[in-house]
Amino acid sequence: VVELGAGKGHLAMGLSRLGAHVTTTEASCQEANPRAQGEDSSTCKCWGCVEQLRRGVQSQLVEATTEDSSSLEIGSWTAVPAERQDVAPGSVRVMPLDWGPEGKLKNGG
Repeated sequence: VVELGAGKGHLAMGLSRLGAHVTTTEASCQEANPRAQGEDSSTCKCWGCVEQLRRGVQSQLVEATTEDSSSLEIGSWTAVPAERQDVAPGSVRVMPLDWGPEGKLKNGG
């Protein structure tokens, strides 16, 4: 499943808990990339960016597993425990996706 403009990732997490493998997307962070500069991504203040999506999915993973999911990285698949034992576990992956005029300019078009 591909979710475009996922916000905080609630739908992606729900689908993955039902056994789906979900690629969830949001626009790139509009600020200078805080993670590339070695800063905590919580310094990002822009609305609706891939860093906020990553943090939203990560916090839901912590709630679902009661484990520290600090290893959630953009672009990598992360297993999500299923809601029921008769359902195979799903997974979720957070990806940046730039669209519209901003994406066209960013991607050299």
